[in-house]
Amino acid sequence: MNDSPVEHGPGRLIELPVVSDPRGCLGFIQREGPRSALPFELRRVYWFYDIRGSHRHPPRALRDCHELIVAMSGSVLVRLDDGCGHRAEYRLLSPGRALLVPAGTWREVDELATNTVLMVLASEPYRAEAVVRDYSEFIKLCANGK
Repeated sequence: MNDSPVEHGPGRLIELPVVSDPRGCLGFIQREGPRSALPFELRRVYWFYDIRGSHRHPPRALRDCHELIVAMSGSVLVRLDDGCGHRAEYRLLSPGRALLVPAGTWREVDELATNTVLMVLASEPYRAEAVVRDYSEFIKLCANGK
């Protein structure tokens, strides 16, 4: 099974460059050049690993930060909502594809398989005041033009 969008909506899957030979595979992400896959300037990188049991990352939206999510190992289900009635689900299964999450998109990260390592590249550094943690607040912001 390939990484797949369950339905069309917010977010976009991006094929990442992979070089493979008999020794294995080398994947990479770069901002410029003929094989660029990063559509924003990189300002932060963070990752999740050693997830235990049914723990999931709390849902949220980032007001002004784009993210590129990569399942480095394992798998994850990511649900996106743009606040205007467009929703999508993406299952990430390999490091050869990444999910682009536009700024101002509600994001739920769920169904992390055991031993999943999830890397996130972000267009902005972390700022607590830019994180929307309440869905009803998110919908109000969307109604007011974010």
